[in-house]
Amino acid sequence: MDCSKMLIFTVGIIFFVITDGAVSLKCYSCGTIDPKCRDPFDKDKEGIYSFDCSGSCYKAKSQNGDITRGCWPRPMEKKCTDQYVADRHGIDGPGTACHCSDNFCNGASTQTGQCIITTLLLLMCSMTKHYLSRP
Repeated sequence: MDCSKMLIFTVGIIFFVITDGAVSLKCYSCGTIDPKCRDPFDKDKEGIYSFDCSGSCYKAKSQNGDITRGCWPRPMEKKCTDQYVADRHGIDGPGTACHCSDNFCNGASTQTGQCIITTLLLLMCSMTKHYLSRP
């Protein structure tokens, strides 16, 4: 297999792995009654659930530190806003709500995984271009 076909195949596999082979968004779900939902958030703790979402993921935090995470039923702009937050688990009052549209983006407030993947893809493309342009 020549290098350009190998590159296309590799990029396809990486895309499939990154998107988990699915089109739907995946969000964490937990509420204020669950202490595992608080920050620092550990996605690997038993009882932390995730599910498919057709809207956007969210994380809402009240002024007293209560946090809820879940799926918002419609797509929202990726941003955080100070607003009144309420949920069925007891958050009720002023706070901050953050919406996002990447898989599991309502976990801890870090983008480390996405940065690593982007850097690796750019490095791979740069190396491939370098090797393809050799005589």
